[in-house]
Amino acid sequence: MNWKNRYLWGIVGVIILFLCFNVFLVTTSFSNDFHLVDENYYEKEIGYQKKIEQIKRANELSYSIRLIDNQPESVRFEIPKEWINNIQTGSIDFYRPSDAELDRNYPLSVDNSGVQTISLTAFTHGKWKVAIEWTMDDLSYFEDFNLYIK
Repeated sequence: MNWKNRYLWGIVGVIILFLCFNVFLVTTSFSNDFHLVDENYYEKEIGYQKKIEQIKRANELSYSIRLIDNQPESVRFEIPKEWINNIQTGSIDFYRPSDAELDRNYPLSVDNSGVQTISLTAFTHGKWKVAIEWTMDDLSYFEDFNLYIK
């Protein structure tokens, strides 16, 4: 009879461990903050055809905006010198996929050599998505990069 009690206590123990694990999973899943990358995702989805056309125009250019230097304290973008006087407006957006509150936006403003340097001291470490949108000769363009900040 003693061995029957051991198996009974073993089965009860396994059931209790399983229930505790389930309670842990439910508690953990409810405590995580799930948020959207963008609050206005529906409006942006409607305008996605415009984004596709911008990407297509950017791919057709003989030159493109380049990420030339990614150091721990700064990142540098370079545009061709021929574009410096032709760019009308532009923006550089840094998106943090894991936390939308950390997103940052900078105007595209290059120096005379066609380089823009952005300080990364206020950025958190990890993966970022960089989206650059600019208007040149009355046409809009879009390019994006993945950036990992160490």
